[in-house]
Amino acid sequence: MKAALAALADRVEAAGAADRALDAEIAMAVFPPLRALRAVSPGVWIDAEGGRVRALRYSESRTAATTLVPVGHWLAGPVNDGDPVTIHSPDEDAPAATAGGASAALAITAAALRARAFQA
Repeated sequence: MKAALAALADRVEAAGAADRALDAEIAMAVFPPLRALRAVSPGVWIDAEGGRVRALRYSESRTAATTLVPVGHWLAGPVNDGDPVTIHSPDEDAPAATAGGASAALAITAAALRARAFQA
């Protein structure tokens, strides 16, 4: 899981723009039970009762991206498009997760996935 999250973080960081298919991959990496649901479109699944489950727009929205920051961690640095971001762990000995990206949402998402990879 650690390698898969790190590889996904690299792909997010390299993305040039928001991408719903990428959002779907992020959601399935963070919430593995989504893999058992039937996909109806990128980032949208149908649950057992027929309800729709939607991935947040992690690659587009800073607000959605920040939901991926692990509990107890914090986001530091400027959060402007094109600027790198750093996510710090509450464990002083743990490495900080950093990432850049074409947008702030992509940078935050990539850094959050790296922080999760460090925890795995």
